[in-house]
Amino acid sequence: MQSYAIEFDKVTKIYPTLGKPKNKLLMPLYYIYPYFGKVKALKEISFKVKKGKTMGIIGPNGAGKTTICKLVSCIIFPESGDVFVFGKNSKENPNEIKGKIAIQSEDFPLYAQLTVLENIEFSAKLHGKSLDREFLKLVLEKLGLEGDKNRLVEGFSTGMKVKANIARALALKPELLILDEPLANLDVFARERVKELINMLKKEGKTILLTSHHLNEIEDLCDEILLIDRGKCLGTFKTDEFIRKVFKKIGFVRIYLRSRERIESRYLERKSRGLYVLKVPSSKIKEELKNLVKYNFTDIYVERLGLEEVVKWYLKK
Repeated sequence: MQSYAIEFDKVTKIYPTLGKPKNKLLMPLYYIYPYFGKVKALKEISFKVKKGKTMGIIGPNGAGKTTICKLVSCIIFPESGDVFVFGKNSKENPNEIKGKIAIQSEDFPLYAQLTVLENIEFSAKLHGKSLDREFLKLVLEKLGLEGDKNRLVEGFSTGMKVKANIARALALKPELLILDEPLANLDVFARERVKELINMLKKEGKTILLTSHHLNEIEDLCDEILLIDRGKCLGTFKTDEFIRKVFKKIGFVRIYLRSRERIESRYLERKSRGLYVLKVPSSKIKEELKNLVKYNFTDIYVERLGLEEVVKWYLKK
């Protein structure tokens, strides 16, 4: 029995980019098609995700996170190496694979001229799935979309579009759920509801691939971490072991505060338009929180580990 939902075997993905052809005879074509340059988005990446597990892909902008999601979804294919999804090669069995997955990503927006419900129903037909109406109702209620399910998507705010896109993917209850930064552009309460729904699917044994810039989100949802940078795989790790190990080495947290008051702190790292960012040593967290409670702030967020520090630490170790 196949135990892996996803397998990448030395996968390289190249995208065309702006650049002149090396062969001068092709120069006339350059003025029609100026994309003779090449950029390697992924460089011989290999990793595996077991069935029923949640893998978090983390890395800076341009690291290759979305490219991995597209490869798993059979939207694009590698130049070299192989991608297997539930034991099937993506190049040889793309349609069979697509029937088992659902993806949420900014690169795959909803149809603006359809309602939320019509988008979900249309997606279900494309995947050859029948909707679990009870679960669909739960998803819409959790995301605060039940009252707006018959509204056209074109009138939605950015946050509502993100929630509707997530609802479309979750409602299919796929064997493999791909979430490309699902919590971006959502408020704190919406993020928590999305996490609840993801955890429900985890309990049902669904496999989930999730990308994020924030280790806090990965820690809450994922069994394992894939750390990538500039198209290269830096390693795969058990989430709890990785967080504990790196936090011990880096030894500080960032506290994000939004306030109209002027906040005084010796740990202030930067401020901009009412947003204060504090870099606090782990040994001083309780002391600093006591200092902050005297201020009237509208929002507070604690990031235990910054992505930039994690990548730098790993490359130096």
